[in-house]
This record gives sequence, C-alpha cells and structure tokens, in this order.
Amino acid sequence: MLAQNFNTPKQLGITKTMHAALVKVLGMLERGEIVHSPDVEDLFRFPKGQLNFNMNVWEKPRGQNCGTVHCIGGWAEHVSDARFRFGPLPRALGNLFYPPSISGLDYERINTYQAASALRNYLTLGEARWDEVLGE
Repeated sequence: MLAQNFNTPKQLGITKTMHAALVKVLGMLERGEIVHSPDVEDLFRFPKGQLNFNMNVWEKPRGQNCGTVHCIGGWAEHVSDARFRFGPLPRALGNLFYPPSISGLDYERINTYQAASALRNYLTLGEARWDEVLGE
C-alpha cells in the first residue's frame, strides 16, 4: 500500500483529533463501509446496522444498532470525539462540508465515491475541489 501524503493538521488549520477523524471517514468511504442513501426520509428501509451517507444530512440516527445517516462532517463526529459543528470552521473545511453553490447541485445526489474524492482532495491539497469532483 502506498503511503498517504496528507497535509498535517497544522497545515489544514484543524486539530489532530479532527484530522484523525477525517482520515478514518475517508477509509470507511473508500472501503465501501458507508452506503449512499439518497432518500433519508425512508430510514426504516435501511438494513439494521447499515452505515448510510447523505451530504444533505449532518446526523440522523435511527436507533441503537440500527442504520444511521450522516454527511462527511457528521460521520467524522460520529467516529471520534471531534466536534465540527460548533465554532468557526476554516474556509476549506467549511467548503468540504458545505459544497459551494454549483448550478443545480443537489446535496442528496453526492455519492460516497464523490465524497471520498473531495475528502481526499481536502486532506492532500487543502481544498475539496467539488467542481472537479462533480465534473463542473
């Protein structure tokens, strides 16, 4: 396996805990452990224990040992003690969690492959580059 060439937490302007959480979520996305769920309102159709992803939802737990839905930031909080929602975010991190307005962008349609690409861009380049990831 190739070594990861991620920017350091200091270079990204985030804490070590936040950095570790984002790296962990990237691995989960790339290994297919988290499944894209475009319809978050239908939580009861998700299999028990399934890890679901939707960029339009920060956190929507279904219940103990049941499926849950999170976006990139929500999953990073879920897998760690990091807290991203409270306080100001560095601009590049904010753009990762809340992609800038791209004509016709529907957050629910962003899939796990695209999210992993944007997250890897953020960790290696310091910016998500959603326009490239989404082909805009």
